Amino acid sequence: TGKSAICINLAKKTPVGSKVLVITTKSLKKNWERETLMWGLPEATIISKEEFRRDHKKLPKHHVFIFDEGHNAAYPTNQIHKACWWYLTAHACSHVYFATATPILANVMSVWGLSRLLGRPLGTYTQFRFKYFRQVPMGFRKIWQQRRGIENEIAEDLKKIGTVLSKDDCLDLPEFVHEFEYFDITPEQKRAVKSLDLVPTTTTPIVYWSKQLQIMSGTCDGIEYKCEKLKRAVELA
Repeated sequence: TGKSAICINLAKKTPVGSKVLVITTKSLKKNWERETLMWGLPEATIISKEEFRRDHKKLPKHHVFIFDEGHNAAYPTNQIHKACWWYLTAHACSHVYFATATPILANVMSVWGLSRLLGRPLGTYTQFRFKYFRQVPMGFRKIWQQRRGIENEIAEDLKKIGTVLSKDDCLDLPEFVHEFEYFDITPEQKRAVKSLDLVPTTTTPIVYWSKQLQIMSGTCDGIEYKCEKLKRAVELA
């Protein structure tokens, strides 16, 4: 969708002399260096999210704050979110952009977290939680469980805090094709699954099940197993 190009061109529209900070993943730092040069913003400061988490209280004020892969800062309880909140509050950055293709994570509190960082909070934390979650008894306590059927509602909330594009808006995609193929596990995989009974660490059901699934998928603990599924995947690719 050209998120980095959009952010860079938005940054160029800010007043002359505005300092630009770009926070991204380690793997994308080089890419951002190329992009800022290509789009005419060579003076931008580009750091990884790990560097930002470590040094956010030492960094000087930047007028433009760009967080690439912004979902990494979405959850209010994680350290990156707290670092962003501190920096944005302390320096009152005038232009704040969080760019992501996955604003909705497994837990929709990520949307509230982004709304908070963007200065467009979707109500209070408690209001948002009661809107999208319910309390479910679990033994002697209650846990918060995300409600079902909230997709349309959360999509509308997203539109209140940012510019939302769908893949259909940006890409010419072919129709989806859904096909199911089933494969027997190989003798090698069967032996590997059976050998799990001899390993003390697999006594916990979830560990046993996870390792069994990994073996059936073709690799477990760094060991590769012949797998008809992988062979077929290569053929399809």
